[in-house]
Amino acid sequence: PNFLKEYHQKRSPNIAMIFSSKKDLEFLTLQLSQLDLPVLPQLAGSLGKIQEIFLNEKKSSISPILLVTPHVWKNFAYQEEIDTIIINKIPFEPPSDPELMALSRNYENSFMELSLPRAIIEIIKIINRLQKNKKSSKKVIMIDPRLGNRQYGDTIIKILNSIAPTNIVRLQKLLSL
Repeated sequence: PNFLKEYHQKRSPNIAMIFSSKKDLEFLTLQLSQLDLPVLPQLAGSLGKIQEIFLNEKKSSISPILLVTPHVWKNFAYQEEIDTIIINKIPFEPPSDPELMALSRNYENSFMELSLPRAIIEIIKIINRLQKNKKSSKKVIMIDPRLGNRQYGDTIIKILNSIAPTNIVRLQKLLSL
């Protein structure tokens, strides 16, 4: 939360943070609201209501931090207004998902052959939606420590490097870039 507050103040007011779980979204919404940060969580209402609030607050130059899940981000009409996306965690589907459980029976290593590729595709979709407007520079920040300390993190980074230059940095260094 403190990093997000400082980043919002110093670097980019137009931020969307993508959560793979509503539980994490609810938790951070509470923490950020206690820091007096302008947040617009998907918990505030329907997609139409969120978009209406976003437009009204943009007009008054408040620039709230949009807090949403990938599904809401996919349907958010004002993606071009966002300069920075922060992806909270690699968007793996829950292992208890019935479709994933059924599909995983067809694989020897279902995590590497099914779950990881599906998560990478979801990351690419999130990034591609941000990059609709190529005229301005956009940033994607992934704050999942598994990128740096799990073997599959290298796989994700290699694929992301094929889209755009990718660096692993500590959060504090991000504030000085």
